[in-house]
Amino acid sequence: GVQTCALPIWLEALALRHPGPALPWTEAFTLDAHGVLDLRGLWTALADRPIDTSTGQAEAAARFHASLAAALVAWVAHHARAQQLDTVALGGGCWINRPLRQAVVPALQARGLTVLEATQAPCGDGGLSLGQAAVALATLNRSR
Repeated sequence: GVQTCALPIWLEALALRHPGPALPWTEAFTLDAHGVLDLRGLWTALADRPIDTSTGQAEAAARFHASLAAALVAWVAHHARAQQLDTVALGGGCWINRPLRQAVVPALQARGLTVLEATQAPCGDGGLSLGQAAVALATLNRSR
């Protein structure tokens, strides 16, 4: 719904106001030996931070993004190693989020992974719609 979509956009806008890099919260996530990612600490860390000023809000949002990025990088790197992969593809609307993308992509590359991203179509619903239209066209052409 609208409220679900509004929170990430609001957090991104706040994070972009924060000057300079933000450090991830150490308690934000856990990754077990099987590669199961637990992000419950991220929400607790965000809720526990003072956000009574615009500076506090921007810092909390920036650290939220840094923490989520660190978690995603650890998770992807774990599974890439386990599967002996050297290339990963990022897809979905969350990659429109600049602070997230700008933290994750170089961190994955620093771990030796090649990162594939959407370039000719949007990474979110626009790209999905284009793919659905291509499948529909191919299906129509086969039935003729």
